[in-house]
Amino acid sequence: MKDELEEECEKKKTEILGLKKDLDSVEKDIANQELELKKVLALIGQYRESQLNYIRNKKKFCSFVKSSEGEEFDLPNISDENDPLERDNVMKHTTDKIKTLSSKFSSDLKALDSKLGWKNQELSEVEIKKAQLEEQKKQKQLSLIKAKRESAILRKKLSELEGSSDEIKAITRRLEAKRKEYARESETIDLKELTEKIKRNKIKRSELNTKESDLKEERKEKSKQSDKILAKRKVELKDIFKNIPKAQVLKDKFNELYESLSQKSKSHLHDESKYKSDISNMKESRKKVIADIEIKEKRVKDFRKRMSDMAIIDSEEAVSFDRSSSFEENDPFEKELELSKLEVENTRSEVQVKEANIFTYKEFIERLKETDSPCCPTCSRSFHKKEEVKELISDLEMEIKRIPNKVKNLLPEKRQCDELFDEISQKKTELTRIEKKIKEYEEKLSKIEDTRDVISMEMSTCEDLRDDIQLIDRLDIDKRKLQEDILDIKSNLGTEISSSRDYKVVKEEEESVSDELNKIRTLIEGDQATEMRQQKLLNGLTQEINSLTEQKLKIEAQQQERSNIEARRDEFEVNISEFEKELGELTDSKLKPIEDEIILEYEDSDSEDKFKRYIENQEKLSKVKEKCQSIKREDEVLKFGLICPKRSQVVRAEKHTLETNFNVKRGRLEELKRVLGDLNRELGTAKFKNAEKRYREKHVLHQCRDHVISDLNKYYVALDWAIMKFHHERMQVINKIIRELWRATYKGNDIDYIEIKTDDAETLSSGADKRKTHNYRVMMVKNDTDLDMRGRCSAGQKVLASLIIRLALAETFSANCGIIALDEPTTNLDRENICSLADALARIVQERSSRSNFQLIVITHDEDLIDQLGRVEKVDKYYKVSRNENGLSQIRKFNIHNLQAED
Repeated sequence: MKDELEEECEKKKTEILGLKKDLDSVEKDIANQELELKKVLALIGQYRESQLNYIRNKKKFCSFVKSSEGEEFDLPNISDENDPLERDNVMKHTTDKIKTLSSKFSSDLKALDSKLGWKNQELSEVEIKKAQLEEQKKQKQLSLIKAKRESAILRKKLSELEGSSDEIKAITRRLEAKRKEYARESETIDLKELTEKIKRNKIKRSELNTKESDLKEERKEKSKQSDKILAKRKVELKDIFKNIPKAQVLKDKFNELYESLSQKSKSHLHDESKYKSDISNMKESRKKVIADIEIKEKRVKDFRKRMSDMAIIDSEEAVSFDRSSSFEENDPFEKELELSKLEVENTRSEVQVKEANIFTYKEFIERLKETDSPCCPTCSRSFHKKEEVKELISDLEMEIKRIPNKVKNLLPEKRQCDELFDEISQKKTELTRIEKKIKEYEEKLSKIEDTRDVISMEMSTCEDLRDDIQLIDRLDIDKRKLQEDILDIKSNLGTEISSSRDYKVVKEEEESVSDELNKIRTLIEGDQATEMRQQKLLNGLTQEINSLTEQKLKIEAQQQERSNIEARRDEFEVNISEFEKELGELTDSKLKPIEDEIILEYEDSDSEDKFKRYIENQEKLSKVKEKCQSIKREDEVLKFGLICPKRSQVVRAEKHTLETNFNVKRGRLEELKRVLGDLNRELGTAKFKNAEKRYREKHVLHQCRDHVISDLNKYYVALDWAIMKFHHERMQVINKIIRELWRATYKGNDIDYIEIKTDDAETLSSGADKRKTHNYRVMMVKNDTDLDMRGRCSAGQKVLASLIIRLALAETFSANCGIIALDEPTTNLDRENICSLADALARIVQERSSRSNFQLIVITHDEDLIDQLGRVEKVDKYYKVSRNENGLSQIRKFNIHNLQAED
């Protein structure tokens, strides 16, 4: 329902989007229609405006025709304005009239143009003459201004030169002081040697810093690898260590722990072998006790047989005997012991009965003799004949005579039965004690085996961790060594300084020396620049003095010409004023009639073109007047304008600044040339002489190495892919064998099968030298659900899984090595799984019996496993290791079918 609603919502949303798009398109169409409507309305407005203009023009034309102006043009009257014939007639008449006027206007215009051309020619001649006079005036004024300017400059320079001698002396003294100071500083400090020393120290420091950074990077990489391994093995390390120790002591702690576990394992193995030996001895003792009890039971049986032969045991005893005999069949030892007790009691009662029968039989005889008609003393039956009585009496007397002998015979048996009873009781107590002790030892043995299994698991974990621990320790050693190298480098950075001083202090001192050297170099460069600047200034002042001296002589010569120039200037001014007066008169007298005539001509003609020409002429005339005014203003400026002294000072200051900057740059250029020469000399040394050739060789070598590395990486990738492919295939084969063996061996229903799973390979380093690790986990599968077997299986399942995995590995990787050795394979296995394991081993033996190099070695204390393996045709004997009476180990061969030793 929810999905249908969501689909319907999606459809509605899609419809809404479509409607929105349609709405946008409709709005766009409406906007376009509105634009079209506006355009149409605008066109309608234009048409209406044109119509109105047409109506207005028509009215104007009609009113013009009716007016006096229309009468001047001799236009016919219009009686009806809306009559098109009348309008056409008027238009035709008007057109003819305009043509007539146009031809007349053209002739008048030509005559006026010729007259105006002549007037313009006269005006241009006047303007040319005026321009020549103005040019002469301008040249004279420029010459005068230049002379005045030079005169002012020379006066100022002469006034400045009066104090220049003192300034030159002061500059000379400062220059000498700077030279002495420079010489003193040069003697105090060997700048070149100090520069070379700092340069060498900088190169060395750069190399050491590079080496230090490389070592730090390598140490960082080692730390990263160590941390990665520790993170990967964190769970295992926490299992064996409560608190994970530091990397520096991890190997020692691990060795101590492994040694402790080894000692514990050896101790438990010793205890286990001791308990197994004691249990074996107690079982032998139990067998001896059982054999002894069987002998005594046999004697009891013989005694009981003799008793039955003597017909002493009554029917109840016989029934009891039968009962005990039938009971004996169920449990021989216990029931025989009970039977022996019963026989002892019966024997004792029999002896007592037999001793009491003597008196009973005597009483029976006396009663038979005393009575005349005797009867049976027990059943009261009367005897018909006296011979029967006599016979009974004789029998009783004979029985009385035999009873002492029987009693004598029963007494030793009684004593023997008592002794047997006591011995059997003692044996039972001893047997109970042995059974109890065996049970106690077996419990202890089970605890020891469990503890040993735990220790074995921890030792197995330690074995798994050993490589990683060694790698962590090696990485830690490398880190400490790298740290020592870094400290050595830091100590070496302080060359010619005590090694106990801190690297930062030495670096600060080096920086301070470098700063001081830079300051000294700056001071020297400043002094050199000052010296050059002073020298330049001195040379400039000397040259300026010489030039000013020459200029002074020129000025003195020019002063003599000044009066002549001023006289000529006055003369020019008079001429200019006369020319201006003539020009004004000429302009006023000649232009006025021309203007009046032009105006009259334009008044006579109503042509629009003539009027435009008049306007153009007026503009030209105004331009000529403006030019005259500008000439007058320039004349005034030439008369009164001189260069401002302040401007001269600004220019002089800028010139001085530029010269100063030039000298500073030239000093800097000299210093750079000196440095460039040092660098060129350095490039000429053996170290840099063949640098280009060596660079080319190293570059070729580097390229070759890059290609080799690239090829090796390709080979590594291909090899790694092949190894991973082989690993994947082998793991599939191993898991198949494990699955078959588990299903054939394990009889429980809680695990369907087990398999080994590998996690993705982890890379410990990068490049072609990277090392991959695989994490293997044993998984148990039930109903297609995978569970990690660690911590979820019993000790027996763990042992069985270990055996099956080892058999699968041997089957997969050791096909040419046919030896399989199993040490105590049935530890912690129940009887059912022991039988299934024996069947699996028997099946393996049957399958590989055809191979000539196959051998199965089983080390065990489990006799049931030997019995199960004895069913295999190829297994017919086994070897037993035991101690003889002297406490020495001996190996004996036994037949597996009858358990008889073979000499």
